[in-house]
Amino acid sequence: MGLSHARAHSEAERIAQSRAGGGSIESIPHFVRLDFAYATRSVFYVMAVIMAVAMIVALAGLQRGVQRVAEPAGGDPEDAVLA
Repeated sequence: MGLSHARAHSEAERIAQSRAGGGSIESIPHFVRLDFAYATRSVFYVMAVIMAVAMIVALAGLQRGVQRVAEPAGGDPEDAVLA
């Protein structure tokens, strides 16, 4: 925002310690709200890409229907694998 280091530090400290406004959005500076919105948007985009990749992996790698656990021949549940 073009402030000196000392002024920026004191402003950040004032914002962090501020209890005025009772949680009112007007007490948060516009640039902080805007930065939070951009960061949230980036997180949503990354989550959407991850979900799309997971869908492609699920469609390509899973069989239709209910996935069942194959019973091992020796009866040891540790040796069970998905069939």
